[in-house]
Amino acid sequence: MKNKNIISKVISTQISIVKKIDDGEKVWETGSFKDKTNDILEVKFDGIIGNEVSDLKHHGGIDKAIFANALDNYPKWAQYLGKDNLEYGALAENLTLSNLNEDNVCIGDIHKIGTVILEVSQPREPCWKIGQKFKHKEFTKYIYDTGETGWYYRVIEEGNFQVNNDVQLVKKASESFTIREANYILRNPFENKEETNKLINIEVLGKPFRNSLNRKL
Repeated sequence: MKNKNIISKVISTQISIVKKIDDGEKVWETGSFKDKTNDILEVKFDGIIGNEVSDLKHHGGIDKAIFANALDNYPKWAQYLGKDNLEYGALAENLTLSNLNEDNVCIGDIHKIGTVILEVSQPREPCWKIGQKFKHKEFTKYIYDTGETGWYYRVIEEGNFQVNNDVQLVKKASESFTIREANYILRNPFENKEETNKLINIEVLGKPFRNSLNRKL
C-alpha cells in the first residue's frame, strides 16, 4: 500500500562552494551557483556538509540550514526570464521538490527526507544576487511580489538525504500560515495587524524573518 504520508519527492539536490564572480559589471562572492549532485549528502544542524554560504549575516544558520524550492515554479521563472528552461538549482536551492509549493507548505510543517527530520522555519527573502546572477535586475522583485520564494528548513534530526528520496509528512502545522501567506504579510504588514502579530508570535518562525517583520513595523 502506498504510504499516505509521502507528499513529495526530491527531484534534484544542489550544493556549492563560495565562488568569486566577475560579471563585467561588478565583482562579488556568492554560493548561489549551485552544482547538481547525486551524492548522499550529510546534513548537520547548521546545513549540508560541503555547502558554503558567502554572506553569513543574511544567509545560512540554524533557521536557514536547508533551502528548498518548488518544482512548480520553474516554468514561471523560465517564462519570465525568456528562457526555454532553467536547470534545477537555478534559484540556489539545495532541494528541488515536487508537489510542494508556497500554497501548501506551512510554517512549522515537519518533513522527513532520507533520515533527516526538517521543520519549515520561514520563507526565503530574495536578495539582489538573484537579479545579478541572471542579469535581470527586476527578477528579485518579481519573486518577492509573487511570493513564490521557496522556503527554509531548520534541522530537527541530523542524517543524510539524496536525490529521488521521498518527502514524508511527519506533522502538519496547525493554526499557521502558508509560505505565500507569510510572504504577503511581510509585504503588507499593516493591512491586517492581527494576522501580522499572529505570525510574529508563532514560536517556530525563523528569527531572521521575525526580525524583518519587526523592522517593517
